[in-house]
Amino acid sequence: MEIIDITIGIKNGMLVWPGDEVAIIGWKSKIADGAISNVSSIQIGAHVGTHIDMPLHFIEGGKTMDDLDLKKMIGKAIVVEVPCESQIDAGFLESLNLDDVSRILFKTSNSSFWDDSPKDFVEEYTGLEPSGAEWLVAHG
Repeated sequence: MEIIDITIGIKNGMLVWPGDEVAIIGWKSKIADGAISNVSSIQIGAHVGTHIDMPLHFIEGGKTMDDLDLKKMIGKAIVVEVPCESQIDAGFLESLNLDDVSRILFKTSNSSFWDDSPKDFVEEYTGLEPSGAEWLVAHG
């Protein structure tokens, strides 16, 4: 099985959700500056870069990361390319042939928002609508 890492690296000044703290990556101490050890520091919010929104994010009393079985995150997956200006809702998912699919990745135009220069947050991003989330849960 081939493993493909699709995560976005974390770096200083990267795009964050509006109102979230900016990512700060740096050094607490460095041997080159006379310290006895190199100690790095990472300050990020939960929505920086590639992340998983757990049910608790939207559902009071929902499951947390402690409840996540990482085995569910590994295995065969299909990639569905979402047309520009589309949202991932129940109608969109119903139009696909997703029989016997246990993992799905959505390739969207959102990837174009990640580059080397900071930008303003793009509010017209492609996302999973509540009806799409409900459809996915109902279909396993």
